[in-house]
Amino acid sequence: MRALMTAVFLFVGCSSCVPRFEEPTVDFRSLNLEEMKQAEVRLLIANPNRFAIDVRNLHYFLLLTGDTVAVGSRAVPVHVNAQDSLLASFLFEVRMKLGDMVGRVPDIADDTVRLVLRGEHSLPGLLGTTWRRFDYERTIPLRPEIDKLLAPLRRLFGGD
Repeated sequence: MRALMTAVFLFVGCSSCVPRFEEPTVDFRSLNLEEMKQAEVRLLIANPNRFAIDVRNLHYFLLLTGDTVAVGSRAVPVHVNAQDSLLASFLFEVRMKLGDMVGRVPDIADDTVRLVLRGEHSLPGLLGTTWRRFDYERTIPLRPEIDKLLAPLRRLFGGD
């Protein structure tokens, strides 16, 4: 009985030593399209915890009205120090061909694309690191990127 009481006391005492966890936050910073072949999304990932976290196994997609426009994955984990933030880049391969994009002008006129990011983040514990789902979704504007892509044509033809 005494051993059981000691084990319970140690368990309760040690469980209070486990740091409280707050989910990391993600803030969209920019979308850059490069020659309709690649895209880059920059996100600010903030870690409010008193311990560092790693975000790994990241796979991400850009969706236009449900269809995948671009895909990417990141082999190197994103490491965010305790109570710090990190601006991270995520490269995409554009999968939709230019001809398909032209056919989707009414959808593109909506001026938004959906960013979906899936992975997992570390969580330190008494028995070692465990991994929890890391999900981020956001609707992001296309208008600034469309304007950048059309700027050379506007200069060439002198119009809007």
